[in-house]
Amino acid sequence: MELIALYIEDYNGVLDSFIKLSSKFSIKYDHKSLTIREGIDRDIYYDDIPSTLLIGQNGTGKTTILTFIEDFHYENENTGFMVWHSNNKIYVTCKGIQPSHISSHYSTKIIYNAVDFFTENDIFTIKSNNTVDFNSYLFGSRKGTAKNFIDISLSNTGRGKSNKKQEIAKIAKFINAGRSLPDTINQDKISILARLSLSGAERTKAILKDSDFRNKYGDMLISLFNHYYEKYNNTPTPYGYPSKEY
Repeated sequence: MELIALYIEDYNGVLDSFIKLSSKFSIKYDHKSLTIREGIDRDIYYDDIPSTLLIGQNGTGKTTILTFIEDFHYENENTGFMVWHSNNKIYVTCKGIQPSHISSHYSTKIIYNAVDFFTENDIFTIKSNNTVDFNSYLFGSRKGTAKNFIDISLSNTGRGKSNKKQEIAKIAKFINAGRSLPDTINQDKISILARLSLSGAERTKAILKDSDFRNKYGDMLISLFNHYYEKYNNTPTPYGYPSKEY
């Protein structure tokens, strides 16, 4: 079972957005009509490795898309649908909205209860986030975890009731003290250790500006770049992607 597309009608500020998640299909959603065709010139780099990379600046909705998928495991008011492919069949799991018309060479089926569909077809969503959301860590809104949803994010570490109570008690004590931050820190002997490090892009710039590094590895890096760029140019452009001509 492969998730090949999703449509968000209204969720956390994302409105009327159709996102394609597979290079194997040509998929369109226009005027509530869903069209699905098998793709042409499949990307050979991703044969047998179904994966999708979401790229965008902060605040463009990348996390919202992933949370939208997660929320299909729960009963809430988000509206949209997800398109699945398995054994030459198309399944559309819907919440609050569905395509008015579906055009496809495959047999299609509308699913209104996504939770049961996930259970019956052994569809699991595994979430891994290497950042900690302070609000969800202390005041998570989930009453329970869905059967087919597994969260191994750092925010889930130490989220037992006793740990939460201790953390909340510390915060409440600090707030109720009513003193300025320096006085509170001095009296309670709180030590703060901070470490600032370069981001990936900044670190890369710093390395490339190093003259010793350029003298030692510059020719090799240029040779590698030319080698892989030539391979890239000789690879057919996958269907649905912009032309490589510049």
